[in-house]
Amino acid sequence: YTGEYLANCDGEYGSEVVFGGASIYSRRVLLTGRISTQSGSASVRVRQNLDVSACEPDGDGVIETELTLEGGGNYIIIDYDGFCGTVELSCEYLPQEG
Repeated sequence: YTGEYLANCDGEYGSEVVFGGASIYSRRVLLTGRISTQSGSASVRVRQNLDVSACEPDGDGVIETELTLEGGGNYIIIDYDGFCGTVELSCEYLPQEG
């Protein structure tokens, strides 16, 4: 579920699961990072059981989002389409609320 990810890409295609897993427990995590694009595209998706959502970077390519992952299968995925550039991501546990 947590860790660091760094990719230096030169025309990368396809999808890569970078964080996640399956568990009966809920978790809170903070996903941060940066996508620096020279050409092509790279996008981050979050799959929470059957729901899939995009994790959009700001105008500078920065990503920062807190996720509450319920029990089941939860994955953070990068989709590459002819991507040249770098992707840096970090995912860390946050304390449970309440």
